[in-house]
Amino acid sequence: MKKSMFKCVFVSILIFFLCLLLLGGSMFGIMPGSSSPNNNVSSIDPIAEPETGSKDYEKAAVSVDLYRLDADTQQKIGLYTPAWERLCVALNGAEPSFTFGSSEEKGVLMEAVATLPHAALFSISGSDLTVDIQYHENYKEECDLIRSVAESILRENVYADANSLETAVLLYTYLTTNVELADSSTVYGVLNAYHGDAIALSRTLSFLLTQFDIPCGVISGDSSAFLAAEINGQYWYFAPAEEINTDHLRGLSYFCMNQERAASLFGEFVAPDWEDLSSESADTSMAGVFTDCTDWRLDLEGHYLYLAYNGSGDFTASVATEGMQKTYG
Repeated sequence: MKKSMFKCVFVSILIFFLCLLLLGGSMFGIMPGSSSPNNNVSSIDPIAEPETGSKDYEKAAVSVDLYRLDADTQQKIGLYTPAWERLCVALNGAEPSFTFGSSEEKGVLMEAVATLPHAALFSISGSDLTVDIQYHENYKEECDLIRSVAESILRENVYADANSLETAVLLYTYLTTNVELADSSTVYGVLNAYHGDAIALSRTLSFLLTQFDIPCGVISGDSSAFLAAEINGQYWYFAPAEEINTDHLRGLSYFCMNQERAASLFGEFVAPDWEDLSSESADTSMAGVFTDCTDWRLDLEGHYLYLAYNGSGDFTASVATEGMQKTYG
């Protein structure tokens, strides 16, 4: 009986002291798991990024496909699409050879192969319909690296709800502010070492835009190359290499050019004629808007949203003046 009474008293005292401990902890900032006696830090970090899922900050979730072709190359392949799919399977599996169905098929598909982002990691040789394929020593690992780098670029620079124009702006400015001009014409060089020539930059931008199903294609000449893309039912032209090559701050002077402006720079060329492009919904309001934009950090940051919602006047009014360039440049 005494033992039972003692046990009850002991338990009651223990519960009493536990209550005091909890009450005192809530009053003085000492809580279970706290390592500081004055842990009065707010649960909301003022400099932390918003939670994933926030409409304004959610990043684009894109799975990069190394074999996804731009609209221009798809149209050129045409009836040879089944053969192209077989060739992609062979390249993806690092098969040592491939047989084309005809000389014409071989010519068309070999041109398409050159546009792949990992084309520098293998070579195809042979004058017959059956060709040999040689691969880089670490071919599959390097392919995985290209895919990983591209996914990182898209994830860190493009928002989930960005439209075509916003996506083009974000990727164009990423390339022109991070890549240096060099005598290298491969997408691999741009993604792996951040250097390349006009062809490499145009192909890289095409590769990235294509991951978002934005119709585009590279137009190349003897010593130059630029990109055509369809945005809001209208063809626009982009020359990231020219942007990098200019003396002033890198901006958007060669972004979203109309055909007349592109022709004045690169000479006359035939505009794309991709399928399923309706001229009835064409939006030409962006023509000439970007010409004087020489520093996207001043002109574009905080303003590019206007462009997507028919606010070109607001953008034009925000273009940096020479005085602003001197002040911030």
